[in-house]
Amino acid sequence: MALVVGIVVWIIASRWVYETSTLVVPVELKLAPGMTVTDIVPPQVNVTLEYPRESHDLIEDGKGEIKLIHDLTGNRTPGRVNFELQGEDLTGPARFRVVSLIPSRISAEIDSLAEKVLPVKVVTQGAPRRGYRKVGQRVIPPEVKVVGPEAILEKMTEIETEPVNITGREITFDTPAILHPLSRFSPGKEQKVTVIVILRPELQQRSFEGVGVDFLKDPGASNEIQIVPKEVDLYLKGPETVMESLTVGDLRVYIDLVGLKPGTWELPLHTAFPAGVILDRADPDIIKVTLEPDPNGLLGPGTVIK
Repeated sequence: MALVVGIVVWIIASRWVYETSTLVVPVELKLAPGMTVTDIVPPQVNVTLEYPRESHDLIEDGKGEIKLIHDLTGNRTPGRVNFELQGEDLTGPARFRVVSLIPSRISAEIDSLAEKVLPVKVVTQGAPRRGYRKVGQRVIPPEVKVVGPEAILEKMTEIETEPVNITGREITFDTPAILHPLSRFSPGKEQKVTVIVILRPELQQRSFEGVGVDFLKDPGASNEIQIVPKEVDLYLKGPETVMESLTVGDLRVYIDLVGLKPGTWELPLHTAFPAGVILDRADPDIIKVTLEPDPNGLLGPGTVIK
């Protein structure tokens, strides 16, 4: 019986044994409606507590919901406010005692809340996959209503997104993006937009000299055709993977003679290339053509005079 009584007494007594711990706790402010905070110095303090041994796990594991909230609802004037933290500003588990708050003197900047509609600027980071480049971006919606400190909003002409990572990308894509907060104390939920990043293959330049000029003509036409010049130089652009394997046989360069009567003509050059290849310039890009009827009918249709 003595042993049992001793154990019971020890259990009861141990509940009243206090431990000491020092925690880093952020400073929060309770403000009047329509007010917001833009800065707190310092933003967190060292709080030393005494608490019953039974609350050890709650304190050490952060499950005790310890908060440090100072009431500034009586202040409605924007500007700097200095105040002293008090033990009653701290909330936490039952039967805890505040030993010290270091530092206890806090400075805060408060301001009136305001609203402003701002265009969204997309911010990207990183580089696409080799051989590709970013050619543009879109954002939906292009403008948003922003709520925040009046002094900050007055100076803003746009609001940026948090960086959108395009590292290693090669295909145009869309993704949600969070708008960069006005300050770390900005009120309300984070705002999101949809960003569309447009990627295209990086264009490589390549030239081909002395490419023969072909022609289109009317079926059954029998004319002597003189072309000057018969060859042109081409300067092309296209994706690296396509340009590396491109040959003269893949290129078609021609002029259109369909419907033309005998005479001398200056005709633009037409081209047909593999997908993705574009003409930067041709030298020359105008071809002089002379069509002469065959008086004896001895020449075949569309005979080219050398």
